[in-house]
Amino acid sequence: MDVRLARAGGKLLVQVNWRDATHDAVTLSEVPNTPPETRFLKVPTEADDRFFDAAAVMFPSKTESGAMTPSLQMGDAEHPVEIYYWNATRGAMLMQAQGRGTTRRTGQSFPATGTYQNGQWIVSFELPDLPPGTPVAFAVWNGSQKNRDGRKYFSVWQVLE
Repeated sequence: MDVRLARAGGKLLVQVNWRDATHDAVTLSEVPNTPPETRFLKVPTEADDRFFDAAAVMFPSKTESGAMTPSLQMGDAEHPVEIYYWNATRGAMLMQAQGRGTTRRTGQSFPATGTYQNGQWIVSFELPDLPPGTPVAFAVWNGSQKNRDGRKYFSVWQVLE
């Protein structure tokens, strides 16, 4: 994964590139109105062609100088995180989490684009300008490897300059 960052016009622009031999994007129905956290049981899908390529940028919801970084497993109750998530099927979704299994969609979107060309994904995110010293982490999902949810490739925390 190659990540490039730039500050412009009061925004943080993030570009994530990675090699992927397959272009995994499928046509799915609309996102259900029921938030995932209210479902009693998550049923594994039998449709193994429904895993798609995706990328995300995660950072703490609260930026405190000298504070501990949240858990890489979607933050924790004391250190929640914001997740700017894009996937090849549904596009951009802003999410929040306070630990493993707590990820929820906010219903908001953000500017993002994804292009698959010559065996490579190039995904660009437009985030709010984060102050220097903010930790950020990156993740990618490979649909052909049945990556989903916590099954993904991810970085350790990186500190913005």
